[in-house]
Amino acid sequence: MRFRELLKEDELQDLKQDIIKRLMGLDVDPDNPERTEEVEEVLDRIYSLLNQQSTFDKFKDIVSQELTDEYGKVNDAKVKRVLDKKILQISGKIAEVPLRYQQKMKFAENLKAGKVINADLLLTPGQHTLEDLTYNQSENLVVFNHLKGYGVGEQMKGPGEHALAILSPDITLKSAGGDVAVKGVPVEVKASVSGGGGGRFGEATSVPTKERMLEIINSYEQLRQPLAQALSKQKSLNVKSFTELVNNAGLDAPTRKDLATKLFGELFGQQAGLLINTFSRPNSDPLEVVKAYTVANFNYYKAGGEGGQWQFLAALNFGANTMAVVKNGEDVLKIRRRTSTPAIITTGKPNEALYQFTPA
Repeated sequence: MRFRELLKEDELQDLKQDIIKRLMGLDVDPDNPERTEEVEEVLDRIYSLLNQQSTFDKFKDIVSQELTDEYGKVNDAKVKRVLDKKILQISGKIAEVPLRYQQKMKFAENLKAGKVINADLLLTPGQHTLEDLTYNQSENLVVFNHLKGYGVGEQMKGPGEHALAILSPDITLKSAGGDVAVKGVPVEVKASVSGGGGGRFGEATSVPTKERMLEIINSYEQLRQPLAQALSKQKSLNVKSFTELVNNAGLDAPTRKDLATKLFGELFGQQAGLLINTFSRPNSDPLEVVKAYTVANFNYYKAGGEGGQWQFLAALNFGANTMAVVKNGEDVLKIRRRTSTPAIITTGKPNEALYQFTPA
């Protein structure tokens, strides 16, 4: 039932007059900034409500063009209906963003001009902010945040990927060769929505089993007892702790090199060279081993084609409002990031062996 049907005609007229009276009474007092702000807020809400359909229509026209650029002209009637539905969904989500009317119009201008997402930044290794990514325009960042969850799960896409493609004419979704294509360059996207842990370098299916890693380590008699003792107190053993364990076991140089070759070769194949050499040094520095492990993990992930043949990896941390772009393992070490120490012996969850990349 419509709201007006709940009211008698005379009640409706009284309500209209009351609203008009209230609006006319919203005087702005230059000596009372707080009151002025309240009045502006009320008027802005009313103006946004009255212009809701025109706001929606404006975004629908722009988004329609964006999706046409993304998918091309659609001739199949069924596909066109799905695309039209998406246009309405996306336009509606943009129109409901908690921005003032004028801010929404400013964003619409940015979207039409292709100035919402700085696509070049996704091809520039280094540490950046999400403000940098959105041209330091607050309206752009608010909308990007609002859309970050849109399309998650569709076409196996993660947070932020559809938003990037919707908001930039230079970015398209990719079915192979990375998550998105930026000016034709395939880019892998790893996003953390809440500021928690980011994406990992690889897929769990590529990680050797816990049993296989235990088999390799236990084949060295000097390591059996220390390993059993360590695992009696905890369910897993990370790279740093494992390096310390081997340092204390007193393996000779050839044995240590043999262990490193078998263990890290099992994990990262031909990308394990630096890691093997770092670990093989007598009494090797555990932190340097973790760094070498991180580099090997990234390079193996990229070379192995997991997620497609991408050229750059962009990690977005919405919770910390930061991002990082890397092209090789050495780039990762230059990024200010949350500590992540992968496990050599996992609890049984293979992804624990993969580095978790979260820009700080």
